Amino acid sequence: MTLLVDIGNSRIKWAQQTADGLARHGNAFRNEAALQVLLDKHWRHMTAPEQILVSNVGGPGVADEFTGWTQARWNRTPRFAAVRRSACGVSNAYRDHTQLGIDRWLAILAAWQKYREPVCIIDCGTALTVDAVDKNGRHQGGLIIPGLALMQESLSVRAPGIRPEVGTAALSDLADNTADAVDSGCLTAVVAAIERIIGMLHEQSGPGFICLITGGDADYLLPHLTSAACEAGFRHEPHIVLEGLATFFGRNTA
Repeated sequence: MTLLVDIGNSRIKWAQQTADGLARHGNAFRNEAALQVLLDKHWRHMTAPEQILVSNVGGPGVADEFTGWTQARWNRTPRFAAVRRSACGVSNAYRDHTQLGIDRWLAILAAWQKYREPVCIIDCGTALTVDAVDKNGRHQGGLIIPGLALMQESLSVRAPGIRPEVGTAALSDLADNTADAVDSGCLTAVVAAIERIIGMLHEQSGPGFICLITGGDADYLLPHLTSAACEAGFRHEPHIVLEGLATFFGRNTA
């Protein structure tokens, strides 16, 4: 069994890769506890995997802590994915390819291998990222904006009089209280950004590309994204980074 692990900014997600595909999915918030305590809690009864494949945006310290746990627990050293100029039929648009986040790169690889058509990948996590791939597997570049929680937190930091709370406002509501004003304002900004980006891709590439959405806020945002924004609708791919890990290491064994 292969253990696939996606260490993000806010969550750690995992799945087991078997002959039948991905199974036994799990996730936990990284602020739930120190990483090794968190792994003890969630993985203490897991059978030792044959190999551990990891996407990590947490930096070298997180990688070292994670490796220390897997070596002590299972005597296994994980393999960490790294961004390349090209892999699995996809070329990287970044001038310095190492600046592209590994989670974004893996999602791009998985999306191309899965659909082999022009595709836009929207990851609604701590940061909201958008990447586009053309019909020839060329990454067209991407955008990064603050995610919903970051937008709300920035208001509380830079405008102390505004204290974001969980509101009840719907998209485009003109609110009569601060919590709903923040909720609706941030939601409107994120949805407008997504639809503006997709409109730009329509202008550049024409209609017909696939829109994928993933990340922790995807379920919340999906009902607010209109079908007019993406003709074929938005396809929810919650495990696209883990699928990208399997794709990357399946074709890059060095």
